Amino acid sequence: MMNCEQIRDLLDQYLDGRLEAEMAQQVEEHVSHCEECANLLSICKDLRKEEGPVPPQFAQSWRAAVRREESMEKRNANQKGFRNLLAIAAALVFVIGGTLMTRDKAAPAGNNSIALYSTSGTADMANAGGAITLKRSLATEENSYSPAPASAADHMVAGMEESNRQTKLIRNVDFTIRTLEFENVVRQLQTLTLSNDGRVEFISQFGDHSTGEMRNASLTLRIPSEKLDDFLETVETVGNVSSFTSRVEDVTENYYDVQARLDTQLKKMERLQALLVQAEEMSDLLQVESSIADTQYMIDSYQAQLKGMDDDVNYSTVSVFVQETRVVEAEEASFIQRIGAGIADSVSSGVGFLGDAVVFILSLVPWLLLLAVIILIVRAVSKKRKK
Repeated sequence: MMNCEQIRDLLDQYLDGRLEAEMAQQVEEHVSHCEECANLLSICKDLRKEEGPVPPQFAQSWRAAVRREESMEKRNANQKGFRNLLAIAAALVFVIGGTLMTRDKAAPAGNNSIALYSTSGTADMANAGGAITLKRSLATEENSYSPAPASAADHMVAGMEESNRQTKLIRNVDFTIRTLEFENVVRQLQTLTLSNDGRVEFISQFGDHSTGEMRNASLTLRIPSEKLDDFLETVETVGNVSSFTSRVEDVTENYYDVQARLDTQLKKMERLQALLVQAEEMSDLLQVESSIADTQYMIDSYQAQLKGMDDDVNYSTVSVFVQETRVVEAEEASFIQRIGAGIADSVSSGVGFLGDAVVFILSLVPWLLLLAVIILIVRAVSKKRKK
C-alpha cells in the first residue's frame, strides 16, 4: 500500500493516463480513503480544465517545492525537539548542581546522645550518679613582684635544681571498640578501670536496642600513668579495637615555671606578714592587708594549676567509644547480601537526594515568582507601546 507522498508523485502520470492499470487502481483506492489526496487530485483536475495540461517542468518544480517544504517542516520539528531537550538538560543540571551545593548547608546539626550517669572522685562505684567533674579554668596572672637579680651562686643552684627535675608527661589515649556484646564490654571496661586503681569520670549511652537500633557508648576513664600500658594490653582482649590514638604532652617547663612563681609568692607573703606586724599607721596597715589578699589569690591560683597538672600527669585520660555491631557485620557478606545492601543504599541515597532537591526548588520559589512578575510587567509595557 502506497503512502500519501508516493501518491502525490503519481498524480500527474495518473491524470495523463500514463500509469499502468494496477498502479492507477492503487491511486484510485488511496484517493477514495484519503481526503487530503482526494482534494489535491480535484484541484489538479480543475487546473487542467482551466489552463490545459501542466508542463512537465512545472510539475517537477512543484513536486520539488513540496518536498523542500516537507523537509523544512521535519527539520524545524527536529530542531524544536533538540531545543526542548537542551532546556530540560539545563534545568536538570541546575537543580542537581544547586542541590549538591546546598544540601550540606541545609542539614541541621544536632546531637541525640543521652547521658545515663557520670561518676567522679574515688573508684567506688557506689558513688555513681555524681556530677561530671568540670575542667579547671584558672587564669594565669603575671606576678607584680620582681625578685632581685640572681648572682652566680644563685645560677649554680638553679642549674643543679633543673638537673634534678622530674619529667612531667601527660598521656591521653583514644580508641574505639566494635562488639556484638555491647553491655558486657561496657561493664568489663568499668571493672578493668577499677582493678587498675582508676576511676570512671563520664559515661554516656545512646541508641534503643528494643527498636533494633544499634547502641553506642562514650566513656572517659582516668588510669594511673604507671598502669596505663597494662590496661591497654588487657583492653585488647575485651573487644575488637578498630581505631587507636595516643598523645603525649611534655609539661615539664610549664610545671616548674608555675612552681617558681608559687615560691616567689610564698616568699613575698612572708615579707608582707612581717610588714603587717611592723605597721603602725592605719593607711599602712590597709595597704599591707590589700597586698596580702592579692598575693594569697596568686598563691591559690598557682597551687590549683600545679594540682591540676599533677592529676593529669599521675592519671592518664582514656577516651573509649563502644560501638555495637550486628551479626551480619561480623561475618563476610555473601554476593546476594552485597547486592541487596547496595540496592538499599542506592534507594536510601536517592530518596535523600530527592528530598534535598525539593528543598532547593522550594527555596527558589520566591525568586521565580519575582521573575514571573517582572516578565508580566515587561510584556504589558511592550503591548502598550505597540498600540
